[in-house]
Amino acid sequence: MNRSIDLGEQATRSLIAADLLFFSDLVQSPRLEPIRPIGMLVLMPFLSAFLVESAAYVELKGLLSVQDLKPHQALLRTSRQRIKHLDDDRRSFAQIVEETSNLAEINSGWFKAGHHGALGPLTRLLQRDLGLFFMHGEVVSTTHVQFLNLGITKEALAASALSLGNLGPYLQDIGEDLGRYVGQLMEALGIEGEVPGLGFGDSVPPIQDRDVKSDRFYGSMARRVAPLRTPVCIMLTSILAQVNTARIFVPIVAGSNDVAAFKIKFVSLFHAASSLQTLLNHDRKERFFHPEAAHQIGAILGTRSVRNVRRHRSLRNTFVHYNIDEPSASRLSSVPPLFGLVEELSSGMPLATVANDIESGLARVSDGLSRLLPEVLAPVKTL
Repeated sequence: MNRSIDLGEQATRSLIAADLLFFSDLVQSPRLEPIRPIGMLVLMPFLSAFLVESAAYVELKGLLSVQDLKPHQALLRTSRQRIKHLDDDRRSFAQIVEETSNLAEINSGWFKAGHHGALGPLTRLLQRDLGLFFMHGEVVSTTHVQFLNLGITKEALAASALSLGNLGPYLQDIGEDLGRYVGQLMEALGIEGEVPGLGFGDSVPPIQDRDVKSDRFYGSMARRVAPLRTPVCIMLTSILAQVNTARIFVPIVAGSNDVAAFKIKFVSLFHAASSLQTLLNHDRKERFFHPEAAHQIGAILGTRSVRNVRRHRSLRNTFVHYNIDEPSASRLSSVPPLFGLVEELSSGMPLATVANDIESGLARVSDGLSRLLPEVLAPVKTL
C-alpha cells in the first residue's frame, strides 16, 4: 500500500477510535455513573459530530451500513451545529438569535406549564425556570444550553408534540439506534477494550446546581453586557458552558484518552473564539454590547494563545471531519496515536506548544466570560 495513504488512514482511524472510546466510556463506565446524565447533555454536540462524521467515513470506505443513523440525521446535524454556535453559513445572525431566543423560551415554558388554578399565574411568575450546573464551582451547563445541545428545532417540537413529560422516552428511542451504530462501528474498526481511565474505585467531582428565574438572571447580565439583547446573553452563557465543559468535564471523562481530550478542547476553543469574533463583528454594526463588555471580549480574542489556536483551521477541519489530504498524509510520521498530525497541520508547531496554547486559551476565555455573568453566582446544592 502507498505509504502516504497508509499513514493517512492510520491517523484517521486513530482519531475515530479515540472519540469512539471516549463516548463509549461516557455511556458505559461505572466510574462515570454519578455524572453521566449531565455528561451526555453537555457533550451531545460532540457526540453528534462524531456520529455524523464517522458515519460519512465508514460509508465512503464501504466498511459499515449506517442505516440506524439515517432517521436521525436532521437532529444530529442540528446538535452538531451547537459546537460552532454562530458559525453557520445557512442562516443569518438574526435568524440564529431568534432561534436561540425561541428555544430558550420554550424550554422555560416547560417548567412553568404545570401550574394551574387560581394561583397559577402567580406561581408561574415566581417559578425558577433556569437551572445552572457547576463543577469545581464553575458553570459547565444550563438547562437552556442542554436543550439547545439536543438539536431539537421548534418545527420538530411542533410536529412531534414533545414536552418535558415525554422527552425522556423520545431520547431513549433515539439512543438505542445510536448505541447500535456505535457497537457496529467498534466491530467494523476492530476496536476492543477501553482506554485506561480512572480506576473504578476513584470518585469523580460532584455536579452542583442552582435554580434561578431566567428573566432575572439574563436581565441582570444584559444590564452589564448587552442591554435589551437577552439572546446575546444566552449565547455568551452557552459559549462559557462549552469552554468550561472542555476544561473541567472532558478530562474527567477521558481519563488517559489524551487524543480525544486534546481534540475536544481544541475544537471547543477554536469555535468559542470564532463565535465571540462573530458577536464582536455584529456589535460594531449594531452596537448592542456595553462598551466595557465589548472591550472584555476584544481582550479575550487578543490573547496570544487564543490567536494561535484560531490560526490552525486545517487542524480543526481534520479533527471535525476526519479528513487528511494526501499531501499532508505523505508528511506524517509513523508514531501513533497522532502520527505527527498536529505538527503537520499547525505549521510545524510542536504538540506540546499547541497543547499549552489550548489550556491557556480555554482558561482565558473562561475567566473573561465569567466576569460577564451576574456577580453573585454560586451553586446551592449537589445533585
